[in-house]
Amino acid sequence: MTRLTNDVDSLNELFTQGVTDVLGDVVMIVAIIGVMLWMDVRLTLVTLLTVPMLFAATTWFRKGARRGYDMVRTRIARINAFLQEHFAGAQTVQIFNAEAKSLQKFEAINDDYRKANIDTIFFYAVFFPLVDFIGAVGIALVIWYGGYRVMNGALTLGALVAFIQYSGFLFQPIRDISDKYNVLQAAVVASHRIFKTLDLPVAIKNLETPLKSGRARGYIEFQNVWFAYKDDDWVLKDVSFAVSPGQSVALVGHTGSGKTTITNLLMRFYDIHSGHILLDGVDLRDWDLQSLRENFAVVLQDIFLFSGTVESNIRLGRNDISDERVTWAAKEVHANKFIERLNHGYRTEVKERGAGLSVGQKQLISFARALAFDPALLILDEATSSIDTETEQLIQQAIERVMRDRTSIVVAHRLSTVQRADRIIVLHHGEIREQGNHQQLLAERGLYWMLYKLQYADGARSQAVTTLPTDEEEPAPATGGLQFSE
Repeated sequence: MTRLTNDVDSLNELFTQGVTDVLGDVVMIVAIIGVMLWMDVRLTLVTLLTVPMLFAATTWFRKGARRGYDMVRTRIARINAFLQEHFAGAQTVQIFNAEAKSLQKFEAINDDYRKANIDTIFFYAVFFPLVDFIGAVGIALVIWYGGYRVMNGALTLGALVAFIQYSGFLFQPIRDISDKYNVLQAAVVASHRIFKTLDLPVAIKNLETPLKSGRARGYIEFQNVWFAYKDDDWVLKDVSFAVSPGQSVALVGHTGSGKTTITNLLMRFYDIHSGHILLDGVDLRDWDLQSLRENFAVVLQDIFLFSGTVESNIRLGRNDISDERVTWAAKEVHANKFIERLNHGYRTEVKERGAGLSVGQKQLISFARALAFDPALLILDEATSSIDTETEQLIQQAIERVMRDRTSIVVAHRLSTVQRADRIIVLHHGEIREQGNHQQLLAERGLYWMLYKLQYADGARSQAVTTLPTDEEEPAPATGGLQFSE
């Protein structure tokens, strides 16, 4: 954000103020030197003896100021990031009585910013008096050499006075350029940061002539997929599975087992290191990227709502989604009940990140958004984690109706949300350890059975009855009032 605001503003200042003034000063310098050369070449050369000194001072200032301005930009970015983070997390700071510590941390960051500015001002404070001193040395040389020539009768006193005046006129635009050089250095550092951002390589590129586009049928296949976010720290290891069109598949496992990574790879937020991911028999990298992502709708655990109305957050810029479909989607996930109670219904303004709405209400809007887009594939990533048990039952009824004609990937830690899936894939350290439906996996008494037993060890929490195809002691049943059978 600092690069897009402060740095761009510095670059803008260079073009709106610096460039025009510098051009005028350069024209003035060239004109004065031309007149001085016309009057007396040797005295002009003596006047210009100070130019190497000026270049040396400018080089010293350029190196120091650029380093200083780079430090200033870095530290103002840290201040902006700190403020944004703590404004967003103000409630957490207050809950844990961390105001004093946060203030101390801000004071430390702000102090670093102040020191960086002082370091930069040091170069500024030394450079400009140095330019004035060099200008005074130049005039002194004119007086010394010109006076000598006047005494010898080689130069008139009037010409010497004119040269002294012209020397003063010459160093005035040089001083102005030196002042603008300060703006230039700030702009150079800012442009370096801006171009460094613009030059970041695009990791996910679309083919010029994609092999596949349009609506997908929903057949997904992972073939020996290996993936790591960093070097050889593999998140997925030789993962292979297939999902038929209209089938619902649940991904379960401990935190860090690779569940969300699979969904990210499906939408091609990252490219795999080896293996293939096929959608309708075509590698994802051969799909048109926009068309590929249009086939997906995602409901995440961390809901993001934009400033605007409830309606615009469901429609999310798609003008082809009618008001009727927006209303239908809200009714399907039972969000219409609370939306209609808002002051202006669907046209109620949503504050930044959905402030004023409960987590559950924001999640219901996110569900409505996903359904309104009518995707071919639905991804639910911990989508019901913030919904109470009663609301979860209503949502799952709506989800079941919507998932009938869609391929669905469900990521969840709460096993009550995945038990109705056609197939459950159990991941452990990036590898697939078990596959099957709920009853089959319980019968195997493997990782899924252990997760199930750990999660529902307290029988008092349970209201459902699950029948195991075994005479051994079964784990406590699932919560949520749902009925399951073999």
